[in-house]
Amino acid sequence: MTTIIYDLIMDELKDRHVYRYKDYAPFFISSFACHRFNLMNQAKRVYQEHKTIPNMRLHLLFVSPAGFMKSFFLKLFAGYDNAIFQETGTHIIHRQSMNEASLIGSTYQSGQQRIGIAQDNDKSIMVIEEFSGLTNSMKQSFNSQLESSLLSLLDSGRVYKDMASTTFDYDSQLTLWAAVQPTRFDVSSGLGRRFCYLSYIPTLQDNAELRNIKQQTRNMLADPNEMMIMREQISLFRDEVRQIEKVTFDESVAELYDDLNLFAFEIPIFDRLILGYNLARYGAKDHCEIGIWDKDILDIVSKEKEYRDSIQSGLDFKMITKIIEEHGGSISMKSLTDKCLIYGWNSQQLGKIVKTMIESSIIFKNRNMLEVIE
Repeated sequence: MTTIIYDLIMDELKDRHVYRYKDYAPFFISSFACHRFNLMNQAKRVYQEHKTIPNMRLHLLFVSPAGFMKSFFLKLFAGYDNAIFQETGTHIIHRQSMNEASLIGSTYQSGQQRIGIAQDNDKSIMVIEEFSGLTNSMKQSFNSQLESSLLSLLDSGRVYKDMASTTFDYDSQLTLWAAVQPTRFDVSSGLGRRFCYLSYIPTLQDNAELRNIKQQTRNMLADPNEMMIMREQISLFRDEVRQIEKVTFDESVAELYDDLNLFAFEIPIFDRLILGYNLARYGAKDHCEIGIWDKDILDIVSKEKEYRDSIQSGLDFKMITKIIEEHGGSISMKSLTDKCLIYGWNSQQLGKIVKTMIESSIIFKNRNMLEVIE
């Protein structure tokens, strides 16, 4: 009998009254399953591509305005106390800012190696609640190697670093879960290709729903026995993944990719998303046949494609476009400023975004009103 952690976790989130858990929880569950699968596959080599062992980690980047869901979901799955994946046999670490030396490794004054985060936590899930802290570090001259090191770490997991007194040469299977406020990412860039994206554009209705849920969940206490049973099942799933002997992908996967017209560089991300879902939803068997077996995975894959496209084009642009459309297709700058308070933008920040959108022919100004260009 195989362990089905997908339904178990989704039921737990429903019981916790987690807002929009059906939209975002599947990505965390899939990433966790991929993390466990990748650790097994690096050791047993049961799944190969081009006669080599692919790295099957699914890194997550959650993009949404300040105060809306990002940190909540990271803490829900990987925080402390009653987080879903804590105490399940998978090590989880939390970091905020770091430089290349602390991530990859450096030396003490004596010349002795100082092990970096990636090597010291090579089988862990690392959580960064504000990813901009790391990307901003890449812009510093003393940190010029951070981006290239991070690219290699998130892709193959292979790390090389030569120093005057020592050399770092190791593999790290660390999985990254991170969050950031809306900005424009080039999902075809080196760093952009490493992530599975989640995005959330809150509305005033969402804000009202979140207020109601806050009231409903006051004094909601966790049942220690229920938490123990859930974590035991997740730990059992981890053990069952180690027993996998063969993995094949059904033709339904390639057919879906054709329907979505995916770019070739996106396929590894979607492969992992679908793999993780299948393992979590249908269990880890000796022979796992991965496919589009139900409507849920079809919806999840479609969401990911939508998230990637919106982030590529500029999530801040989409946020403003959505407000204008919900306002009947035309809005004054004053009304737009009032409605954008939910995103934490001041009038100066909003003005810069609107100016860029006008210059990019996304919206235009008709007298004192802003309208979307069809």
